Amino acid sequence: MSLVRKKYALWLVAVIVAALIGWYLWSPGNIPLVTLKQDNLELFRDAFNADSSQARAVLLLSPT
Repeated sequence: MSLVRKKYALWLVAVIVAALIGWYLWSPGNIPLVTLKQDNLELFRDAFNADSSQARAVLLLSPT
């Protein structure tokens, strides 16, 4: 792979990442990120099931 193609690919990835971040931050209907705990699990479940006609996703991140 030539240096020019690598540079182009890197710029393309950077633009896509920037667009995804912008879409996430400024799209309507976003709820803030939360840490799931035993005391707020019911609230999360209710919010997740509130609109079953929309696509929903859960991102689970592990610190390890």
